[in-house]
Amino acid sequence: TVREAAATKVRSRISQPPGAAAHFPAPAVRVSGRALRIEVGGASTGGPVAVRTFLSELPREFSLPILLVQHMSPGFTPGFVKWLKGSSSLPVELAAEGTRISSGRVYVAPDGRHTEVLSGGVVHLTDAPPEHGVRPSASRLFRSALESFGGAVAGILLSGMGEDGAAELRRIRESGGLTFAQDEESSVAWGMPGAAVRYGGAEHVLPPHRIAQVLARIVLEK
Repeated sequence: TVREAAATKVRSRISQPPGAAAHFPAPAVRVSGRALRIEVGGASTGGPVAVRTFLSELPREFSLPILLVQHMSPGFTPGFVKWLKGSSSLPVELAAEGTRISSGRVYVAPDGRHTEVLSGGVVHLTDAPPEHGVRPSASRLFRSALESFGGAVAGILLSGMGEDGAAELRRIRESGGLTFAQDEESSVAWGMPGAAVRYGGAEHVLPPHRIAQVLARIVLEK
């Protein structure tokens, strides 16, 4: 983890433009022959602003359920969720064991536990060992979404150190899913998204507000 952090290019923060859910599963969204049913995302260093920018650009008509992993110090995630609520037109809440996810709703992984999504859209929290030195891990969330929904997944990696989620984003793309990575110019730390680009896992490389706009256009043009 220390070696990954040392090799990660860290930038000053770059400002970016700002921007009742139906029951799961959401109607399939066709994208070049692909059907999307869920969106999963991961972020770390520099991620809070990137996540907030991304969510602020999604319209209230956005129909996919969203599950997010943000690496944070213990105790800060509830405040992060409250902060996101102030700029998102979609409902935002902490993911909880046994929750059946709903379309057009955002679920943030809680402190200290991996968040998975099972077949049928049920949230499962686990105390399994950390991955990439972190728990919750984007890698574990991405794998669970892929195992449960195959290529019907949109995956996003935003600013962060390390490589959490990068290999799994490639697996999502290889399975026919839709993948995005934050571009280097807008990232505070281009570790996770940069690794996704190197591994060939990012179909689109864009700043957070553009990721949201492209994804929303795809979903709303179903």
